[in-house]
Amino acid sequence: MKVLIYVVCYNAREHIHNVLKRIPLRYRDNRDVALLVSDDCSSDNTAEIASQSCKELGYTNYEVFRTKVNQGYGGNQKIGYNYACSNNFDYVILLHGDGQYAPEELDNFFKLFDDQPDVILGSRMLVKKDALKGKMPVIRFISNIILTRIQNFLAQTDFAEFHTGYRAYSTKFLKEVPFELNSNDFDFDTDILLQAKFLGKKIKEFPISTFYGQEKSRVKLIKYGIDILKTTLRFKLQQMGIGCSLKFRGSKQSVYKDKFGYKYTSHYYLLETIKIFKPKRILEISSGAGYLGEKLKDDNIWLAGIDLFCPQNEYYNQFFCENIEQFDWNKLDGDHFDMVCLMDILEHLKEPESILLELRRNPKFENAVFVISVPNVAFFSIRIGLLFGSFNYADRGILDISHKRLFTHSSFSTMLKECGFKISKTIPIPPPFKLLSQGFISSILAIIFNLLNKVLPGLFAFQIIKIAVPIPVSTNIINKHLEKYS
Repeated sequence: MKVLIYVVCYNAREHIHNVLKRIPLRYRDNRDVALLVSDDCSSDNTAEIASQSCKELGYTNYEVFRTKVNQGYGGNQKIGYNYACSNNFDYVILLHGDGQYAPEELDNFFKLFDDQPDVILGSRMLVKKDALKGKMPVIRFISNIILTRIQNFLAQTDFAEFHTGYRAYSTKFLKEVPFELNSNDFDFDTDILLQAKFLGKKIKEFPISTFYGQEKSRVKLIKYGIDILKTTLRFKLQQMGIGCSLKFRGSKQSVYKDKFGYKYTSHYYLLETIKIFKPKRILEISSGAGYLGEKLKDDNIWLAGIDLFCPQNEYYNQFFCENIEQFDWNKLDGDHFDMVCLMDILEHLKEPESILLELRRNPKFENAVFVISVPNVAFFSIRIGLLFGSFNYADRGILDISHKRLFTHSSFSTMLKECGFKISKTIPIPPPFKLLSQGFISSILAIIFNLLNKVLPGLFAFQIIKIAVPIPVSTNIINKHLEKYS
């Protein structure tokens, strides 16, 4: 295993020699451990002293850099992480050149590498009294606790602290995460930790001793607090489907959840519709994780599915992992279908009208009930955003960045009618509050929005379901439904 010890410095001439001296001897002459010191354009001779110290202290595998332009705390980290990835290291440990974090703790990182975590945090706050013993300023001690609790609440994490600078990352993780998009300032540490969180990476913490001496802190506490809270809130909103920062692109991996157990959701109303019409043969277009198949497994319903990805269960009688825009409908077994489900798929298609027209013309679906849902782009929160000039795409929800078409209550109806469908029922769906929280408030909000939808569905519906039947096309009438008299 190759490990890089990366020391970031800025105006650290008074401390860098002692930091390098305190690094255990076994890491100074080890072909699997390298040292990289990066002086971020200091106004003193930090780089010169670091280079001379490495020679004096017996380092055999080291490099010292000095940037020509100051990159900032986060920007300086990016240099080291790119270096580690490019030079085939397995892990990179971040060490500060001002001595705030004890080099003697490096052993703990190496011990944890055997467990192959993606991120390791040396936390000052796992044993809080030790932080005070290490002379952490009280204001920083208190603010660390408060900020971490807020961030843990927003990001649904349980870190002892978000703000330690003593860290290690696997290069496998660094190659997956877009850390180049992160802040060049001190909130870089929050950015990359949140990225690890939403990618579901393995994160380990261990307690470290704290030392605050004569080093000068570069962190502007108020600005830093505002920056990291803004970042964490942005992350939370993106998880909820609001916003689409490139830093956190990828949270969509857990978007499509099973909603059958929650009242007032699109899945709930789909199941209610199936109970009413009692179909014997169903085609589900865009099956997602296969939740419908699992739900109907004991109902003696013949179920076919089409999706780009195969579901994890085997409850479908026939399944095609294909793009529906290029699908050959003749592949479907048997005769006619009683129901076709198009749940949250039309908005992803370049020309949904083409699919609807193909389905309407196909004799297999001439007697089928169509259950179709789309998100409502005229939802009140999006209207308010537009009023203030905001129209932000997201990883999920109404403004999912993968949506190619946007629909309102009215335009959805118009499209179905123009494609030759007769709408028999419209079901406005409130926002999925229960998916975000299981508390009392989410239940009340769901009830309120369900009532509002009865009055103004175009304004308060988060999604819209239309139940429709295809109007017979002349070719099918000629082929099947004409009586000839001679």
